[in-house]
Amino acid sequence: MKNKVNQEFSKQDFLKSFREGRRDGLQFLYKTFYRPMCYFLEKMNLDKGTIGEIVPDVFLKLWERRIDFDHVESIRGFLYTSCRNAALNRIQQENRIQQKTNFYTSQVDLVDLPISHQMIYMETLRTIHDAIDTLPEQLR
Repeated sequence: MKNKVNQEFSKQDFLKSFREGRRDGLQFLYKTFYRPMCYFLEKMNLDKGTIGEIVPDVFLKLWERRIDFDHVESIRGFLYTSCRNAALNRIQQENRIQQKTNFYTSQVDLVDLPISHQMIYMETLRTIHDAIDTLPEQLR
């Protein structure tokens, strides 16, 4: 029981140190949460390089907002929520890049055609669109 009280006292000391902008407070939080946050992001199927970018960025955001936190549990919530959001943003960004890459790859085939083939292709598309436009609204 006495050890638990000393731990809580220690956490509060480090929290106070962190809020005051001292390095030892940040080091305590970094040692406490860095590995669990990396493991959390690994479970989201992110590669180590991406994890290595996200976690320090989240700690930087925490540092910039250090005065807003009164409890270690609120810091824990902030860290995990920020990691999850950053991971989801990264996944969406990678998906958008992949979609653009797929689109570009499909268009490269057209661009590699001789100009006469490209003209025929574009004219065919225009003819199809013109024909669609002449259809009644329900059939379009």
